[in-house]
Amino acid sequence: MNSGSRNGQAVGFEISYLPKLSSTKDVENRQTLLHYLVETVEAKFPEVLNFDEELIHLDKAARVSVETISKSLRLMDSDLKNLETDLKNARSPQGSEDKFYEIMNVCLIIIF
Repeated sequence: MNSGSRNGQAVGFEISYLPKLSSTKDVENRQTLLHYLVETVEAKFPEVLNFDEELIHLDKAARVSVETISKSLRLMDSDLKNLETDLKNARSPQGSEDKFYEIMNVCLIIIF
C-alpha cells in the first residue's frame, strides 16, 4: 500500500477515503478498487461483513466531548490512587469481620 511514498508501510486508511476508492479503476477499466476490496473481504474475511452492527452506538458516542472523557478518566485515576492509599492504610483489619483490604485488593488487581 502506498509503495514508494512516505506512507509506504501503511496498513490502513482513513474511512473518509472510501468514496475515492470507487473512482480508482483497474487496468482494463472493468472494476473499481472499492469493488475489488468488497469481493476480497467477502471471500477472505466474511466475519467482518456485519461490522455495521458494532456501530449502533456511534451516534450517541459522537456526542460525548473529548473534554468530558478526559475529565472522567482523570477522576477515575484519582479515585484509584485514593483506593491504593486506603488499602495501604487498612492492611490490618479493624475488626473480626473487616474484609475491606482482602476484597478491595482483589478488585484493584483485576483493574490493573
